[in-house]
Amino acid sequence: MFETKRLILRAWRDEDIAPFAAMNQDPDVMEFFPSTLDFDGTKALVERIRQHFKTHGFAVFAVELKATAEFIGFVGLMIPGFEAHFTPCVEIAWRIAKKFWNQGYATEAAKMVLHLAFEKHSLEEVVSFTPTLNKRSMRIMEKIGMRHNFEDDFDHPKLAKDHPLSRHVLYRLSAKEFQQRDVILKTTFSLFTCFCRGDSQSGNLAAIVQDFKGDAVEKQAFAAELNLPVTVFIENAEIPILQFFYPSSESVLCLHGALASGKYLMHLRKTDTLTVKIQSGQTLKMMRQGDRVQVLMPQAEILPVEINVASIAKMLQIDADQLDSSFPCVAASLGSPKLLVPIKAAAALNHLKPDFDFIKKWSIENQVNGLYVYSADAAPGVDFIARGFNPKGGWNEDAATGVAAGTLISVLPKSTQKDFVIDQGDTMGAPSRIYVSLAEDRQILVGGEIHETTCK
Repeated sequence: MFETKRLILRAWRDEDIAPFAAMNQDPDVMEFFPSTLDFDGTKALVERIRQHFKTHGFAVFAVELKATAEFIGFVGLMIPGFEAHFTPCVEIAWRIAKKFWNQGYATEAAKMVLHLAFEKHSLEEVVSFTPTLNKRSMRIMEKIGMRHNFEDDFDHPKLAKDHPLSRHVLYRLSAKEFQQRDVILKTTFSLFTCFCRGDSQSGNLAAIVQDFKGDAVEKQAFAAELNLPVTVFIENAEIPILQFFYPSSESVLCLHGALASGKYLMHLRKTDTLTVKIQSGQTLKMMRQGDRVQVLMPQAEILPVEINVASIAKMLQIDADQLDSSFPCVAASLGSPKLLVPIKAAAALNHLKPDFDFIKKWSIENQVNGLYVYSADAAPGVDFIARGFNPKGGWNEDAATGVAAGTLISVLPKSTQKDFVIDQGDTMGAPSRIYVSLAEDRQILVGGEIHETTCK
């Protein structure tokens, strides 16, 4: 038996079978499995888990909530029963009853399991996999420090290739990578959620590190280990210098990272206005009013990138007639180049299943940082809804992409409207809201609610 702050990870008991069976028959819990599992199937699964432990010395634990002694699901290690390019291997897996979702239990238990995997069982690597549609599980994999490589993705050998759940992502974590996380634990950083919408835990995450003692290579390694959408390193000076790193590459500008840095520095300096500099030499002027922080940006630059409708449709895996010709489809930049892609219907936007490998390849070839796909089919009070895809930067999708939102408003045809609201992140369970205003000389004010938070 092992304990975390809120949970007990223990051996299975016969009395766990009934609540486990109820969980396995919940269509929401089993959404990304080929079928639900009845009582007899659940009983047989528990027996296989027990046998796995006897044979290998590890298996998935029954997870109990300390406060109430309730069974809430399982988390642990298993050896997959199929062959693929990454097997034989040990996977970390979890399944939590729906009433206990969104409380960080799977993440909390999984972190303990990783300690056991590497420190007790001396494993060299742990993997995790899930259908590409299962964004919730992918988010947990990222939170516990696992890394995704598109080349590892695979079709599950036990499902037909045309089955909607066939395509899987694979995440990995090696013993060496796990040990390197100690560096992160010893380095002080602040964590912010940016472009929040109604909840301080919504929006996009940014880590802020001040006066880091290391070069660009070490900064990139740190950002990769932290594995957040962006890590911003601040060089303290009269005009602070910001350097932005995604998990797999450096970026000239990340707007939500800049805004988080602005909130952090304005609090330290006890001011409501601030000027910072980025690596390109460009200066950014920021201001805050309560929790909302804004940055003033120049007009976007249109880039000489060929717009091929067939290629865009292929990247998004949609029919070309779903694109909206009444809005700009163009590559442009406010400091981080994006391809802006308009789609007619919100439903089509929300159900996109992009070809991330092709997006990454296309982005590299055309020197842009992914696609910003948007629709004017939005709720009252909202001008656009959007999704940002940038696998080139190390994250398939961003919960909020301020630089792209500002770029979009900058390239719209001139009108009398000055203030715009763009919502993003709903499909990721991280609802975000970006405010963009047109200032004088077509300059752009981009901002949103910024809150300091803690790692879940």
